[in-house]
Amino acid sequence: MSKSIKLYTDDNAISNELKQLKSSLKTYQRLLEGMLLLGNFTYSAKVEEYERTEKDQETKRKVFCTDLNGDLIMFYSSSIDKKDYLKISKVTYDGEKQYDLALAKKFELTPENIELTRTDKVNSFKYGRLITDNKTFYTLLLGNDIIYKIEIENPNMGIAAQNILNMLNSLDSIPSLMDYVEILNRLINDNKLEYESIKTDMYQEFKKVCSYTIEGNKKNQETDPKKLV
Repeated sequence: MSKSIKLYTDDNAISNELKQLKSSLKTYQRLLEGMLLLGNFTYSAKVEEYERTEKDQETKRKVFCTDLNGDLIMFYSSSIDKKDYLKISKVTYDGEKQYDLALAKKFELTPENIELTRTDKVNSFKYGRLITDNKTFYTLLLGNDIIYKIEIENPNMGIAAQNILNMLNSLDSIPSLMDYVEILNRLINDNKLEYESIKTDMYQEFKKVCSYTIEGNKKNQETDPKKLV
């Protein structure tokens, strides 16, 4: 990413922590990359304290920056656990979304795939992770860096994560895209879910390799999984 951002603060303790964080250049650059993808910043952003905890003489400090939209982008300036440094939260009027940029490993992050690193709606199963808000998006991350993302536009209701997990865990092998589509198709029909459209994306190593969209069933159409692949 060519665009960059400079972090500054009026707090001496936070300033020292940012300098320490910057000494780990790859982590710091990844953090700035995530901030730029999630927030609307120009050239600089002021860092302020959000909360701080002290334990065994160790300080864990969460800080935030306010972007041009008034949204808060939060991250850790100090923590004994180095994994915390790539955990970011975005707080808007609609609520909070949490991300772990480490989930993308060394792959390039883009506006299109940053949502694949969300952790606030994560559910584990034996072959990977399911991320869902139980209404509009149902993203499956598998251990071999294959990701299936299915977004349902304007549904009249959602599909419970536990129902999806039960069917995924009953499989004898890592699900294919068609397996996942058939599971959702069955649950859509069982729950009489109406929607305007379904968009299905497949990623490999965080790069989109194919995408499909089907018309909705609000005109009493039946979902046909064959149309998705």
